[in-house]
Amino acid sequence: LESLQRRRLAPCNPFAPSHRSSFDGGSSGWHGAMAEPQKLAFPERGGPAAKPLPRFQIAALCICNCAHFYAVCSLFSYGGIMSADMGWAVDRDHAGNIAGFLQSANVLGRIPTSFIWGCFAERWGLRAGLAMAMSSLMVGGLIFGFCVDATVAVAVRFVFFGMGNGWVTFFGPLSISLGGPERQTEVTGIVFASGTLSQLLGPALGGWTYGVLEGAPALVPSFIGAFVSICALVALWAWMPQIQPEVYARPVNGSEAEDNPGFLKVLCTWPVPLLVVLRSTQGFLNFAFFEVVPLWAISSLDLGGLALSENILGTIFAFSAVGSGGFMAIGIKRVTKSVGLRRASALGNLVCLIAFVIMPFVPNAVVLMIVHAITNSAMGMMGACYIASINNAVHPSQRATVNGICVTFESFGKGIGPMLTAIAFASSLSKWGVSGHGVVFFFMSFLHLLLIIGTVMFPSDVEGLRSAASEKARRSPLPGPAPSFVG
Repeated sequence: LESLQRRRLAPCNPFAPSHRSSFDGGSSGWHGAMAEPQKLAFPERGGPAAKPLPRFQIAALCICNCAHFYAVCSLFSYGGIMSADMGWAVDRDHAGNIAGFLQSANVLGRIPTSFIWGCFAERWGLRAGLAMAMSSLMVGGLIFGFCVDATVAVAVRFVFFGMGNGWVTFFGPLSISLGGPERQTEVTGIVFASGTLSQLLGPALGGWTYGVLEGAPALVPSFIGAFVSICALVALWAWMPQIQPEVYARPVNGSEAEDNPGFLKVLCTWPVPLLVVLRSTQGFLNFAFFEVVPLWAISSLDLGGLALSENILGTIFAFSAVGSGGFMAIGIKRVTKSVGLRRASALGNLVCLIAFVIMPFVPNAVVLMIVHAITNSAMGMMGACYIASINNAVHPSQRATVNGICVTFESFGKGIGPMLTAIAFASSLSKWGVSGHGVVFFFMSFLHLLLIIGTVMFPSDVEGLRSAASEKARRSPLPGPAPSFVG
Protein backbone atom coordinates (compact mmCIF):
# COMPACT_ATOMS: atom_id res chain seq x y z
CA LEU A 1 0.00 0.00 0.00
CA GLU A 2 2.84 2.36 0.81
CA SER A 3 4.44 1.69 -2.56
CA LEU A 4 1.16 2.27 -4.40
CA GLN A 5 0.52 5.53 -2.59
CA ARG A 6 4.00 6.77 -3.40
CA ARG A 7 3.47 5.90 -7.02
CA ARG A 8 0.13 7.71 -7.09
CA LEU A 9 1.62 10.84 -5.52
CA ALA A 10 4.64 10.85 -7.85
CA PRO A 11 4.27 13.71 -10.39
CA CYS A 12 5.27 11.53 -13.31
CA ASN A 13 7.11 8.37 -14.21
CA PRO A 14 10.78 8.86 -15.14
CA PHE A 15 10.53 5.82 -17.39
CA ALA A 16 7.61 7.13 -19.43
CA PRO A 17 8.61 6.94 -23.11
CA SER A 18 9.85 10.22 -24.52
CA HIS A 19 11.60 8.82 -27.58
CA ARG A 20 10.82 6.16 -30.07
CA SER A 21 12.38 2.88 -28.95
CA SER A 22 15.45 1.72 -30.79
CA PHE A 23 13.80 -1.67 -31.11
CA ASP A 24 10.75 -0.30 -32.97
CA GLY A 25 12.98 0.03 -35.96
CA GLY A 26 16.11 1.84 -37.01
CA SER A 27 19.32 1.07 -38.73
CA SER A 28 21.30 -2.09 -38.33
CA GLY A 29 24.90 -2.92 -38.92
CA TRP A 30 27.99 -1.32 -37.43
CA HIS A 31 27.77 2.05 -39.21
CA GLY A 32 24.09 2.73 -38.58
CA ALA A 33 24.17 1.68 -34.97
CA MET A 34 27.29 3.68 -34.15
CA ALA A 35 26.01 6.82 -35.86
CA GLU A 36 23.60 7.84 -33.09
CA PRO A 37 23.11 6.30 -29.62
CA GLN A 38 19.61 4.90 -29.28
CA LYS A 39 17.26 5.85 -26.44
CA LEU A 40 15.14 3.06 -25.09
CA ALA A 41 11.55 3.62 -24.01
CA PHE A 42 9.57 1.50 -21.58
CA PRO A 43 5.85 1.30 -20.83
CA GLU A 44 4.65 3.17 -17.79
CA ARG A 45 4.20 1.25 -14.57
CA GLY A 46 0.65 0.17 -14.10
CA GLY A 47 -0.17 1.29 -17.64
CA PRO A 48 -0.96 -0.75 -20.72
CA ALA A 49 0.53 -4.15 -21.31
CA ALA A 50 4.26 -4.16 -21.84
CA LYS A 51 5.63 -4.53 -25.34
CA PRO A 52 7.26 -7.83 -26.24
CA LEU A 53 10.90 -8.09 -25.34
CA PRO A 54 13.35 -7.39 -28.18
CA ARG A 55 13.97 -10.98 -29.18
CA PHE A 56 16.91 -10.52 -31.52
CA GLN A 57 18.82 -8.29 -29.13
CA ILE A 58 18.29 -10.75 -26.28
CA ALA A 59 19.35 -13.57 -28.60
CA ALA A 60 22.59 -11.69 -29.27
CA LEU A 61 23.17 -11.38 -25.53
CA CYS A 62 22.51 -15.11 -25.11
CA ILE A 63 25.17 -15.95 -27.68
CA CYS A 64 27.62 -13.57 -26.00
CA ASN A 65 26.88 -15.20 -22.65
CA CYS A 66 27.48 -18.63 -24.16
CA ALA A 67 30.84 -17.49 -25.49
CA HIS A 68 31.77 -16.03 -22.11
CA PHE A 69 30.79 -19.06 -20.04
CA TYR A 70 32.29 -21.54 -22.47
CA ALA A 71 35.65 -19.76 -22.27
CA VAL A 72 35.47 -19.71 -18.47
CA CYS A 73 33.87 -23.06 -17.69
CA SER A 74 34.81 -25.53 -20.44
CA LEU A 75 38.04 -26.22 -18.53
CA PHE A 76 36.18 -27.46 -15.45
CA SER A 77 35.78 -31.02 -16.73
CA TYR A 78 39.35 -31.52 -17.95
CA GLY A 79 41.43 -28.92 -16.07
CA GLY A 80 42.60 -31.38 -13.43
CA ILE A 81 43.10 -34.15 -15.98
CA MET A 82 45.04 -31.81 -18.29
CA SER A 83 47.27 -30.75 -15.40
CA ALA A 84 48.20 -34.36 -14.75
CA ASP A 85 48.55 -35.30 -18.44
CA MET A 86 50.83 -32.36 -19.23
CA GLY A 87 53.03 -33.07 -16.20
CA TRP A 88 51.99 -29.92 -14.32
CA ALA A 89 50.74 -32.02 -11.35
CA VAL A 90 51.89 -35.31 -9.83
CA ASP A 91 48.57 -37.09 -10.35
CA ARG A 92 44.84 -36.42 -10.53
CA ASP A 93 44.34 -36.54 -6.77
CA HIS A 94 46.78 -33.61 -6.42
CA ALA A 95 45.83 -31.75 -9.59
CA GLY A 96 43.76 -29.19 -7.69
CA ASN A 97 46.77 -26.94 -7.07
CA ILE A 98 47.52 -26.03 -10.69
CA ALA A 99 43.91 -26.50 -11.86
CA GLY A 100 42.82 -23.89 -9.34
CA PHE A 101 45.26 -21.36 -10.80
CA LEU A 102 44.00 -22.08 -14.33
CA GLN A 103 40.40 -21.50 -13.26
CA SER A 104 41.16 -18.40 -11.22
CA ALA A 105 43.38 -16.66 -13.79
CA ASN A 106 40.57 -15.53 -16.07
CA VAL A 107 38.51 -14.14 -13.18
CA LEU A 108 41.45 -12.41 -11.47
CA GLY A 109 42.20 -10.74 -14.79
CA ARG A 110 38.95 -8.78 -14.51
CA ILE A 111 40.02 -7.02 -11.32
CA PRO A 112 42.28 -4.36 -12.90
CA THR A 113 39.96 -3.70 -15.87
CA SER A 114 36.32 -4.01 -14.70
CA PHE A 115 36.09 -0.37 -13.64
CA ILE A 116 37.78 0.67 -16.89
CA TRP A 117 35.23 -1.29 -18.90
CA GLY A 118 32.43 0.45 -16.98
CA CYS A 119 33.88 3.87 -17.85
CA PHE A 120 34.37 2.71 -21.45
CA ALA A 121 30.68 1.79 -21.70
CA GLU A 122 29.66 5.19 -20.30
CA ARG A 123 31.74 6.90 -23.00
CA TRP A 124 31.52 4.67 -26.07
CA GLY A 125 28.46 2.52 -25.47
CA LEU A 126 27.74 -1.05 -24.48
CA ARG A 127 27.77 -2.48 -28.00
CA ALA A 128 31.35 -1.43 -28.71
CA GLY A 129 32.44 -2.92 -25.38
CA LEU A 130 30.71 -6.21 -26.16
CA ALA A 131 32.45 -6.41 -29.53
CA MET A 132 35.85 -5.94 -27.91
CA ALA A 133 35.06 -8.54 -25.23
CA MET A 134 34.02 -11.17 -27.77
CA SER A 135 37.12 -10.45 -29.87
CA SER A 136 39.32 -11.02 -26.82
CA LEU A 137 37.61 -14.35 -26.12
CA MET A 138 38.10 -15.42 -29.72
CA VAL A 139 41.84 -14.67 -29.73
CA GLY A 140 42.32 -16.29 -26.32
CA GLY A 141 40.56 -19.46 -27.46
CA LEU A 142 42.79 -19.74 -30.50
CA ILE A 143 45.97 -19.36 -28.43
CA PHE A 144 45.09 -21.50 -25.39
CA GLY A 145 44.71 -24.64 -27.47
CA PHE A 146 48.43 -24.61 -28.28
CA CYS A 147 49.67 -24.05 -24.72
CA VAL A 148 52.01 -26.73 -23.37
CA ASP A 149 53.49 -24.73 -20.50
CA ALA A 150 51.54 -24.05 -17.31
CA THR A 151 52.76 -20.45 -16.96
CA VAL A 152 51.79 -19.58 -20.53
CA ALA A 153 48.39 -21.21 -20.10
CA VAL A 154 47.69 -19.19 -16.95
CA ALA A 155 48.87 -15.97 -18.64
CA VAL A 156 46.62 -16.50 -21.68
CA ARG A 157 43.55 -16.99 -19.51
CA PHE A 158 44.48 -13.98 -17.35
CA VAL A 159 44.92 -11.58 -20.29
CA PHE A 160 42.38 -12.67 -22.92
CA PHE A 161 39.66 -14.33 -20.83
CA GLY A 162 40.05 -11.90 -17.94
CA MET A 163 41.44 -8.44 -18.68
CA GLY A 164 39.99 -8.24 -22.17
CA ASN A 165 36.57 -9.64 -21.27
CA GLY A 166 34.19 -6.96 -20.00
CA TRP A 167 31.01 -8.99 -20.46
CA VAL A 168 30.19 -9.22 -16.75
CA THR A 169 30.47 -5.44 -16.38
CA PHE A 170 28.18 -4.77 -19.33
CA PHE A 171 25.45 -7.28 -18.54
CA GLY A 172 23.90 -5.48 -15.55
CA PRO A 173 23.10 -2.26 -17.47
CA LEU A 174 22.11 -4.28 -20.55
CA SER A 175 19.47 -6.28 -18.65
CA ILE A 176 17.56 -3.17 -17.61
CA SER A 177 18.20 -1.47 -20.97
CA LEU A 178 16.47 -4.24 -22.89
CA GLY A 179 13.84 -5.27 -20.37
CA GLY A 180 13.07 -2.09 -18.49
CA PRO A 181 12.73 -1.87 -14.72
CA GLU A 182 9.81 -4.29 -14.51
CA ARG A 183 11.21 -7.05 -16.74
CA GLN A 184 14.94 -6.93 -16.08
CA THR A 185 14.85 -10.18 -14.08
CA GLU A 186 13.05 -11.83 -17.00
CA VAL A 187 15.82 -10.77 -19.37
CA THR A 188 18.42 -11.86 -16.82
CA GLY A 189 16.76 -15.26 -16.47
CA ILE A 190 16.69 -15.85 -20.22
CA VAL A 191 20.33 -14.86 -20.68
CA PHE A 192 21.35 -16.81 -17.58
CA ALA A 193 19.60 -19.88 -19.03
CA SER A 194 21.77 -19.67 -22.13
CA GLY A 195 24.78 -19.18 -19.92
CA THR A 196 23.82 -22.22 -17.88
CA LEU A 197 23.65 -24.36 -20.98
CA SER A 198 27.11 -23.15 -21.95
CA GLN A 199 28.25 -23.32 -18.34
CA LEU A 200 27.45 -27.01 -18.16
CA LEU A 201 27.42 -28.11 -21.80
CA GLY A 202 30.80 -26.37 -22.14
CA PRO A 203 32.47 -28.74 -19.68
CA ALA A 204 30.58 -31.58 -21.36
CA LEU A 205 31.98 -30.66 -24.77
CA GLY A 206 35.37 -30.09 -23.19
CA GLY A 207 35.33 -33.56 -21.64
CA TRP A 208 34.13 -35.23 -24.83
CA THR A 209 36.64 -33.48 -27.13
CA TYR A 210 39.64 -33.29 -24.81
CA GLY A 211 42.52 -35.45 -26.01
CA VAL A 212 41.30 -35.83 -29.61
CA LEU A 213 44.72 -34.55 -30.68
CA GLU A 214 47.46 -36.11 -28.57
CA GLY A 215 50.06 -33.40 -29.06
CA ALA A 216 47.63 -30.61 -28.10
CA PRO A 217 44.83 -32.21 -26.08
CA ALA A 218 43.03 -28.90 -25.40
CA LEU A 219 43.09 -27.68 -29.01
CA VAL A 220 39.65 -28.92 -30.09
CA PRO A 221 37.69 -27.66 -27.05
CA SER A 222 39.50 -24.31 -27.29
CA PHE A 223 38.67 -23.89 -30.98
CA ILE A 224 35.00 -24.57 -30.18
CA GLY A 225 35.09 -21.57 -27.84
CA ALA A 226 36.69 -19.37 -30.51
CA PHE A 227 33.92 -20.36 -32.95
CA VAL A 228 31.19 -19.41 -30.44
CA SER A 229 32.88 -16.02 -29.98
CA ILE A 230 32.83 -15.46 -33.74
CA CYS A 231 29.10 -16.26 -33.76
CA ALA A 232 28.61 -13.69 -30.99
CA LEU A 233 30.39 -11.02 -33.05
CA VAL A 234 28.16 -11.74 -36.03
CA ALA A 235 25.03 -11.53 -33.84
CA LEU A 236 26.15 -8.17 -32.41
CA TRP A 237 26.76 -6.79 -35.88
CA ALA A 238 23.39 -7.96 -37.16
CA TRP A 239 21.03 -7.35 -34.23
CA MET A 240 22.42 -5.12 -31.50
CA PRO A 241 22.02 -1.33 -31.75
CA GLN A 242 24.28 1.07 -29.92
CA ILE A 243 23.15 1.60 -26.32
CA GLN A 244 24.46 4.50 -24.27
CA PRO A 245 23.91 3.61 -20.60
CA GLU A 246 23.45 7.16 -19.35
CA VAL A 247 20.60 8.08 -21.72
CA TYR A 248 18.09 5.30 -21.40
CA ALA A 249 16.56 6.35 -18.10
CA ARG A 250 17.34 9.89 -17.00
CA PRO A 251 15.22 11.37 -14.22
CA VAL A 252 12.96 14.19 -15.32
CA ASN A 253 12.21 15.88 -12.00
CA GLY A 254 14.45 17.75 -9.61
CA SER A 255 17.82 19.25 -10.15
CA GLU A 256 20.73 17.25 -11.48
CA ALA A 257 22.69 17.92 -8.31
CA GLU A 258 19.86 16.48 -6.24
CA ASP A 259 18.92 13.49 -8.38
CA ASN A 260 22.38 12.51 -9.66
CA PRO A 261 24.54 12.13 -6.55
CA GLY A 262 28.29 11.71 -6.72
CA PHE A 263 29.76 8.34 -7.58
CA LEU A 264 31.54 7.84 -4.25
CA LYS A 265 28.38 8.87 -2.42
CA VAL A 266 26.44 6.22 -4.30
CA LEU A 267 28.95 3.51 -3.36
CA CYS A 268 28.71 4.52 0.30
CA THR A 269 24.91 4.72 0.33
CA TRP A 270 23.05 1.84 1.94
CA PRO A 271 22.39 -0.85 0.68
CA VAL A 272 25.04 -0.63 -2.08
CA PRO A 273 27.96 -1.75 0.16
CA LEU A 274 25.92 -4.73 1.37
CA LEU A 275 24.97 -5.66 -2.18
CA VAL A 276 28.62 -5.50 -3.28
CA VAL A 277 29.66 -7.82 -0.44
CA LEU A 278 26.84 -10.28 -1.11
CA ARG A 279 27.43 -10.35 -4.85
CA SER A 280 31.16 -10.91 -4.31
CA THR A 281 30.53 -13.75 -1.87
CA GLN A 282 28.00 -15.32 -4.21
CA GLY A 283 30.56 -15.17 -7.02
CA PHE A 284 33.13 -16.84 -4.77
CA LEU A 285 30.72 -19.67 -3.99
CA ASN A 286 29.52 -20.03 -7.56
CA PHE A 287 32.98 -20.61 -9.01
CA ALA A 288 34.07 -22.67 -6.02
CA PHE A 289 31.09 -24.89 -6.78
CA PHE A 290 32.19 -25.26 -10.41
CA GLU A 291 35.71 -26.21 -9.33
CA VAL A 292 35.28 -28.39 -6.25
CA VAL A 293 32.51 -30.67 -7.49
CA PRO A 294 34.50 -31.99 -10.51
CA LEU A 295 37.64 -32.40 -8.38
CA TRP A 296 35.69 -34.36 -5.80
CA ALA A 297 33.93 -36.44 -8.48
CA ILE A 298 37.18 -37.53 -10.19
CA SER A 299 38.96 -38.33 -6.90
CA SER A 300 39.40 -41.99 -5.99
CA LEU A 301 36.84 -44.05 -4.10
CA ASP A 302 39.27 -44.57 -1.22
CA LEU A 303 39.26 -40.81 -0.61
CA GLY A 304 35.48 -40.43 -0.70
CA GLY A 305 35.11 -39.51 -4.39
CA LEU A 306 33.29 -41.24 -7.23
CA ALA A 307 36.32 -41.89 -9.53
CA LEU A 308 34.42 -40.60 -12.56
CA SER A 309 36.06 -40.21 -15.96
CA GLU A 310 35.95 -36.98 -17.94
CA ASN A 311 33.35 -38.45 -20.31
CA ILE A 312 30.96 -39.42 -17.51
CA LEU A 313 31.52 -36.08 -15.82
CA GLY A 314 30.73 -34.28 -19.07
CA THR A 315 27.52 -36.29 -19.42
CA ILE A 316 26.47 -35.34 -15.89
CA PHE A 317 26.99 -31.66 -16.70
CA ALA A 318 25.04 -31.99 -19.94
CA PHE A 319 21.95 -33.46 -18.27
CA SER A 320 22.24 -31.01 -15.40
CA ALA A 321 22.27 -28.15 -17.91
CA VAL A 322 18.88 -29.15 -19.27
CA GLY A 323 17.15 -28.96 -15.90
CA SER A 324 18.82 -25.83 -14.55
CA GLY A 325 18.64 -24.03 -17.90
CA GLY A 326 14.90 -24.62 -18.10
CA PHE A 327 14.42 -23.22 -14.61
CA MET A 328 16.43 -20.10 -15.38
CA ALA A 329 14.50 -19.44 -18.59
CA ILE A 330 11.05 -19.88 -17.03
CA GLY A 331 11.26 -20.23 -13.26
CA ILE A 332 13.36 -17.24 -12.18
CA LYS A 333 10.92 -14.61 -13.39
CA ARG A 334 7.98 -16.44 -11.80
CA VAL A 335 9.68 -16.88 -8.44
CA THR A 336 10.91 -13.29 -8.25
CA LYS A 337 7.51 -11.99 -9.34
CA SER A 338 5.73 -14.10 -6.71
CA VAL A 339 7.96 -13.56 -3.67
CA GLY A 340 10.17 -10.58 -4.57
CA LEU A 341 13.92 -10.21 -4.96
CA ARG A 342 14.78 -10.49 -1.26
CA ARG A 343 12.92 -13.69 -0.47
CA ALA A 344 13.99 -15.25 -3.79
CA SER A 345 17.63 -14.54 -2.86
CA ALA A 346 17.16 -16.05 0.60
CA LEU A 347 15.45 -19.11 -0.90
CA GLY A 348 18.31 -19.67 -3.34
CA ASN A 349 20.84 -19.47 -0.53
CA LEU A 350 18.87 -21.94 1.58
CA VAL A 351 18.75 -24.46 -1.27
CA CYS A 352 22.51 -24.17 -1.82
CA LEU A 353 23.18 -24.53 1.91
CA ILE A 354 21.29 -27.83 2.04
CA ALA A 355 22.81 -29.06 -1.24
CA PHE A 356 26.41 -28.53 -0.10
CA VAL A 357 25.75 -30.40 3.13
CA ILE A 358 24.55 -33.52 1.32
CA MET A 359 26.67 -33.32 -1.85
CA PRO A 360 29.85 -35.06 -0.54
CA PHE A 361 27.70 -38.05 0.48
CA VAL A 362 25.84 -38.69 -2.80
CA PRO A 363 26.24 -42.36 -3.73
CA ASN A 364 26.41 -42.26 -7.54
CA ALA A 365 26.49 -40.14 -10.67
CA VAL A 366 22.70 -40.00 -11.11
CA VAL A 367 22.10 -38.45 -7.69
CA LEU A 368 25.02 -36.07 -8.29
CA MET A 369 23.41 -34.92 -11.53
CA ILE A 370 20.12 -34.11 -9.75
CA VAL A 371 21.77 -32.28 -6.85
CA HIS A 372 24.03 -30.42 -9.27
CA ALA A 373 21.09 -29.21 -11.37
CA ILE A 374 19.17 -27.99 -8.30
CA THR A 375 22.22 -26.20 -6.91
CA ASN A 376 23.03 -24.50 -10.19
CA SER A 377 19.42 -23.34 -10.56
CA ALA A 378 19.57 -21.75 -7.11
CA MET A 379 22.90 -20.11 -7.95
CA GLY A 380 21.42 -18.59 -11.09
CA MET A 381 18.41 -17.21 -9.22
CA MET A 382 20.67 -15.63 -6.60
CA GLY A 383 22.79 -13.98 -9.28
CA ALA A 384 19.74 -12.59 -11.10
CA CYS A 385 18.31 -11.17 -7.87
CA TYR A 386 21.56 -9.49 -6.86
CA ILE A 387 22.03 -7.92 -10.31
CA ALA A 388 18.46 -6.57 -10.30
CA SER A 389 18.88 -5.28 -6.74
CA ILE A 390 21.99 -3.34 -7.71
CA ASN A 391 20.23 -1.87 -10.77
CA ASN A 392 17.35 -0.76 -8.55
CA ALA A 393 19.58 0.69 -5.84
CA VAL A 394 21.71 3.09 -7.91
CA HIS A 395 21.10 6.09 -10.14
CA PRO A 396 20.38 5.17 -13.80
CA SER A 397 23.28 7.18 -15.21
CA GLN A 398 25.76 5.38 -12.94
CA ARG A 399 24.70 1.76 -13.38
CA ALA A 400 27.51 0.86 -15.79
CA THR A 401 30.21 2.32 -13.53
CA VAL A 402 28.74 0.89 -10.32
CA ASN A 403 28.39 -2.51 -12.00
CA GLY A 404 32.05 -2.21 -12.98
CA ILE A 405 32.98 -1.69 -9.33
CA CYS A 406 30.76 -4.60 -8.30
CA VAL A 407 32.37 -6.84 -10.92
CA THR A 408 35.81 -5.84 -9.61
CA PHE A 409 35.00 -7.16 -6.15
CA GLU A 410 32.99 -10.07 -7.56
CA SER A 411 35.91 -11.01 -9.80
CA PHE A 412 38.17 -11.10 -6.78
CA GLY A 413 35.75 -13.53 -5.12
CA LYS A 414 35.41 -15.62 -8.27
CA GLY A 415 39.16 -15.55 -8.77
CA ILE A 416 40.17 -16.77 -5.34
CA GLY A 417 37.18 -19.13 -5.08
CA PRO A 418 38.41 -21.92 -7.39
CA MET A 419 42.02 -21.44 -6.32
CA LEU A 420 41.46 -21.50 -2.55
CA THR A 421 38.83 -24.23 -2.53
CA ALA A 422 40.81 -26.45 -4.93
CA ILE A 423 43.95 -26.12 -2.81
CA ALA A 424 41.92 -26.63 0.37
CA PHE A 425 40.26 -29.73 -1.08
CA ALA A 426 43.59 -31.26 -2.14
CA SER A 427 45.14 -30.40 1.24
CA SER A 428 42.21 -31.85 3.19
CA LEU A 429 42.51 -35.13 1.29
CA SER A 430 46.25 -35.25 1.90
CA LYS A 431 45.92 -34.49 5.61
CA TRP A 432 42.76 -36.31 6.65
CA GLY A 433 42.07 -38.71 3.79
CA VAL A 434 38.46 -39.80 3.39
CA SER A 435 37.47 -37.96 6.56
CA GLY A 436 38.35 -34.61 4.99
CA HIS A 437 36.53 -34.90 1.68
CA GLY A 438 33.54 -32.88 2.91
CA VAL A 439 35.34 -30.06 4.74
CA VAL A 440 35.23 -27.61 1.83
CA PHE A 441 31.54 -28.34 1.19
CA PHE A 442 30.64 -27.64 4.83
CA PHE A 443 32.55 -24.35 4.72
CA MET A 444 30.58 -23.31 1.62
CA SER A 445 27.33 -24.14 3.43
CA PHE A 446 28.35 -21.84 6.27
CA LEU A 447 28.97 -18.99 3.82
CA HIS A 448 25.48 -19.45 2.39
CA LEU A 449 24.11 -19.11 5.91
CA LEU A 450 25.88 -15.75 6.17
CA LEU A 451 24.40 -14.74 2.83
CA ILE A 452 20.91 -15.50 4.13
CA ILE A 453 21.53 -13.21 7.10
CA GLY A 454 22.78 -10.46 4.79
CA THR A 455 19.80 -10.88 2.47
CA VAL A 456 17.40 -10.42 5.38
CA MET A 457 19.03 -7.02 5.93
CA PHE A 458 17.99 -5.80 2.46
CA PRO A 459 15.81 -2.67 2.59
CA SER A 460 12.60 -2.55 0.61
CA ASP A 461 14.20 -0.13 -1.88
CA VAL A 462 15.83 -3.01 -3.78
CA GLU A 463 12.41 -4.35 -4.79
CA GLY A 464 11.60 -1.26 -6.87
CA LEU A 465 13.50 1.03 -9.19
CA ARG A 466 15.45 3.93 -7.70
CA SER A 467 14.24 6.95 -9.66
CA ALA A 468 13.68 10.65 -9.14
CA ALA A 469 10.06 10.18 -8.09
CA SER A 470 10.88 7.36 -5.69
CA GLU A 471 13.73 9.41 -4.24
CA LYS A 472 11.32 12.26 -3.45
CA ALA A 473 8.88 9.85 -1.86
CA ARG A 474 11.69 8.24 0.12
CA ARG A 475 12.85 11.60 1.44
CA SER A 476 9.28 12.35 2.59
CA PRO A 477 8.16 9.03 4.06
CA LEU A 478 4.48 8.38 4.52
CA PRO A 479 3.13 7.53 7.96
CA GLY A 480 2.74 3.88 8.76
CA PRO A 481 4.80 0.85 9.71
CA ALA A 482 8.23 0.40 8.21
CA PRO A 483 8.56 -2.16 5.40
CA SER A 484 9.51 -5.60 6.62
CA PHE A 485 11.41 -8.44 4.96
CA VAL A 486 8.23 -10.39 4.31
CA GLY A 487 6.26 -7.30 3.22
